[in-house]
Amino acid sequence: GLLVFPGLSFPTLGTHWPLRDITTWWAGVLRVESPLATTGNSGDTAFYWVQTGWLLVLAVVITGVWSELDRRREYTALHRWFRLFVRFALAAQMFYYGMAKVIPTQFPSPSLVTLLEPAGNLTLSDMLWTFIGASTAYQVFAGIAEVAAGVLLVLPQTASLGALIALADMIQVLALNVS
Repeated sequence: GLLVFPGLSFPTLGTHWPLRDITTWWAGVLRVESPLATTGNSGDTAFYWVQTGWLLVLAVVITGVWSELDRRREYTALHRWFRLFVRFALAAQMFYYGMAKVIPTQFPSPSLVTLLEPAGNLTLSDMLWTFIGASTAYQVFAGIAEVAAGVLLVLPQTASLGALIALADMIQVLALNVS
Protein backbone atom coordinates (compact mmCIF):
# COMPACT_ATOMS: atom_id res chain seq x y z
CA GLY A 1 0.00 0.00 0.00
CA LEU A 2 0.99 3.58 -0.58
CA LEU A 3 -0.04 4.74 2.87
CA VAL A 4 0.79 2.66 5.91
CA PHE A 5 -1.74 2.44 8.73
CA PRO A 6 -1.33 0.17 11.78
CA GLY A 7 -3.81 -2.71 11.63
CA LEU A 8 -5.01 -1.82 8.13
CA SER A 9 -3.57 -3.18 4.95
CA PHE A 10 -4.76 -3.02 1.38
CA PRO A 11 -4.88 -6.18 -0.72
CA THR A 12 -2.15 -6.73 -3.28
CA LEU A 13 -3.95 -6.64 -6.59
CA GLY A 14 -0.87 -6.98 -8.81
CA THR A 15 -0.89 -10.77 -8.80
CA HIS A 16 -4.59 -11.08 -9.70
CA TRP A 17 -6.40 -10.92 -13.05
CA PRO A 18 -6.10 -8.79 -15.19
CA LEU A 19 -2.94 -7.18 -13.78
CA ARG A 20 -1.01 -10.46 -13.68
CA ASP A 21 -1.86 -11.24 -17.33
CA ILE A 22 -0.92 -7.74 -18.47
CA THR A 23 2.39 -8.02 -16.60
CA THR A 24 3.14 -11.40 -18.17
CA TRP A 25 2.31 -10.02 -21.64
CA TRP A 26 4.48 -6.90 -21.05
CA ALA A 27 7.37 -9.13 -19.91
CA GLY A 28 7.05 -10.98 -23.23
CA VAL A 29 7.12 -7.69 -25.15
CA LEU A 30 10.28 -6.67 -23.27
CA ARG A 31 11.73 -10.18 -23.68
CA VAL A 32 12.35 -10.54 -19.96
CA GLU A 33 14.05 -13.88 -19.40
CA SER A 34 14.11 -13.82 -15.60
CA PRO A 35 11.43 -15.92 -13.91
CA LEU A 36 8.37 -13.85 -13.00
CA ALA A 37 8.28 -14.82 -9.32
CA THR A 38 5.70 -13.14 -7.09
CA THR A 39 6.74 -14.81 -3.85
CA GLY A 40 9.68 -14.37 -1.53
CA ASN A 41 10.82 -11.99 1.15
CA SER A 42 10.73 -8.95 -1.09
CA GLY A 43 8.87 -7.30 -3.94
CA ASP A 44 12.19 -6.85 -5.73
CA THR A 45 11.49 -9.45 -8.38
CA ALA A 46 11.35 -9.27 -12.15
CA PHE A 47 7.54 -9.57 -11.97
CA TYR A 48 7.13 -6.41 -9.89
CA TRP A 49 9.78 -4.47 -11.83
CA VAL A 50 7.96 -5.28 -15.10
CA GLN A 51 4.62 -4.41 -13.51
CA THR A 52 5.94 -1.09 -12.24
CA GLY A 53 7.28 -0.35 -15.73
CA TRP A 54 3.98 -0.85 -17.55
CA LEU A 55 2.05 1.03 -14.84
CA LEU A 56 4.46 3.95 -15.27
CA VAL A 57 3.98 3.90 -19.06
CA LEU A 58 0.19 3.76 -18.60
CA ALA A 59 0.27 6.68 -16.13
CA VAL A 60 2.33 8.80 -18.53
CA VAL A 61 -0.04 8.05 -21.43
CA ILE A 62 -3.17 8.81 -19.37
CA THR A 63 -1.60 12.02 -18.06
CA GLY A 64 -0.66 13.10 -21.58
CA VAL A 65 -4.15 12.42 -22.96
CA TRP A 66 -5.86 14.13 -20.02
CA SER A 67 -3.56 17.14 -20.27
CA GLU A 68 -4.22 17.46 -24.00
CA LEU A 69 -8.00 17.12 -23.70
CA ASP A 70 -8.32 19.48 -20.76
CA ARG A 71 -5.48 21.94 -21.28
CA ARG A 72 -7.51 25.09 -20.54
CA ARG A 73 -8.48 24.14 -16.97
CA GLU A 74 -6.27 24.81 -14.01
CA TYR A 75 -6.31 22.48 -11.07
CA THR A 76 -4.64 24.67 -8.45
CA ALA A 77 -6.46 23.26 -5.42
CA LEU A 78 -6.21 19.68 -6.71
CA HIS A 79 -2.48 20.18 -7.31
CA ARG A 80 -1.96 21.34 -3.71
CA TRP A 81 -3.88 18.36 -2.32
CA PHE A 82 -2.05 15.96 -4.61
CA ARG A 83 1.33 17.30 -3.49
CA LEU A 84 0.25 16.92 0.16
CA PHE A 85 -0.86 13.33 -0.50
CA VAL A 86 2.41 12.48 -2.24
CA ARG A 87 4.44 14.05 0.58
CA PHE A 88 2.62 12.07 3.26
CA ALA A 89 2.62 8.82 1.24
CA LEU A 90 6.38 9.11 0.70
CA ALA A 91 6.92 10.06 4.36
CA ALA A 92 4.89 7.01 5.47
CA GLN A 93 7.07 4.70 3.37
CA MET A 94 10.26 6.37 4.60
CA PHE A 95 9.12 5.91 8.22
CA TYR A 96 8.04 2.31 7.59
CA TYR A 97 11.26 1.13 5.96
CA GLY A 98 13.47 3.48 7.96
CA MET A 99 12.24 2.21 11.32
CA ALA A 100 12.61 -1.38 10.10
CA LYS A 101 16.29 -0.56 9.69
CA VAL A 102 16.78 1.64 12.79
CA ILE A 103 15.35 -1.23 14.83
CA PRO A 104 17.19 -3.78 12.69
CA THR A 105 14.37 -6.10 11.66
CA GLN A 106 14.21 -5.67 7.87
CA PHE A 107 17.52 -7.48 7.30
CA PRO A 108 17.99 -10.16 9.96
CA SER A 109 21.44 -11.34 10.96
CA PRO A 110 22.54 -14.18 8.70
CA SER A 111 21.73 -17.64 9.99
CA LEU A 112 24.41 -20.25 10.59
CA VAL A 113 23.20 -22.10 7.48
CA THR A 114 23.72 -18.97 5.38
CA LEU A 115 27.15 -18.33 6.89
CA LEU A 116 28.23 -21.90 6.06
CA GLU A 117 26.97 -21.64 2.47
CA PRO A 118 29.76 -21.01 -0.08
CA ALA A 119 29.44 -17.43 -1.39
CA GLY A 120 29.28 -18.73 -4.95
CA ASN A 121 26.05 -20.60 -4.14
CA LEU A 122 24.22 -17.47 -2.92
CA THR A 123 22.01 -15.49 -5.27
CA LEU A 124 22.78 -11.79 -5.61
CA SER A 125 19.67 -11.02 -3.56
CA ASP A 126 20.76 -13.43 -0.80
CA MET A 127 24.24 -11.89 -0.85
CA LEU A 128 22.76 -8.40 -0.41
CA TRP A 129 20.49 -9.45 2.46
CA THR A 130 23.38 -11.29 4.13
CA PHE A 131 25.69 -8.28 3.82
CA ILE A 132 23.21 -5.78 5.21
CA GLY A 133 22.01 -8.19 7.91
CA ALA A 134 25.63 -8.71 9.00
CA SER A 135 26.33 -4.98 8.99
CA THR A 136 24.03 -3.63 11.70
CA ALA A 137 25.75 -0.22 11.72
CA TYR A 138 25.13 0.23 7.98
CA GLN A 139 21.52 -0.89 8.33
CA VAL A 140 20.85 1.54 11.19
CA PHE A 141 22.61 4.40 9.35
CA ALA A 142 20.46 3.81 6.25
CA GLY A 143 17.37 3.70 8.47
CA ILE A 144 18.24 6.99 10.17
CA ALA A 145 18.62 8.64 6.76
CA GLU A 146 15.19 7.33 5.69
CA VAL A 147 13.49 8.42 8.92
CA ALA A 148 15.12 11.86 8.66
CA ALA A 149 13.70 12.24 5.14
CA GLY A 150 10.26 11.24 6.45
CA VAL A 151 10.38 13.80 9.28
CA LEU A 152 11.45 16.56 6.90
CA LEU A 153 8.71 15.62 4.41
CA VAL A 154 5.98 16.04 7.03
CA LEU A 155 6.93 19.64 7.80
CA PRO A 156 5.95 22.07 5.00
CA GLN A 157 9.01 24.28 5.56
CA THR A 158 11.45 21.38 5.09
CA ALA A 159 9.53 19.26 2.56
CA SER A 160 11.89 20.08 -0.33
CA LEU A 161 14.95 19.08 1.70
CA GLY A 162 13.14 15.92 2.81
CA ALA A 163 12.34 15.10 -0.83
CA LEU A 164 16.00 15.52 -1.81
CA ILE A 165 17.18 13.28 1.03
CA ALA A 166 14.48 10.71 0.13
CA LEU A 167 15.66 10.84 -3.49
CA ALA A 168 19.25 10.14 -2.41
CA ASP A 169 18.04 7.32 -0.13
CA MET A 170 15.97 5.74 -2.87
CA ILE A 171 18.73 6.01 -5.47
CA GLN A 172 20.96 4.10 -3.07
CA VAL A 173 18.24 1.46 -2.53
CA LEU A 174 17.69 1.16 -6.29
CA ALA A 175 21.44 0.78 -6.87
CA LEU A 176 21.59 -2.01 -4.28
CA ASN A 177 18.51 -3.75 -5.70
CA VAL A 178 19.58 -3.74 -9.35
CA SER A 179 23.20 -4.59 -8.58
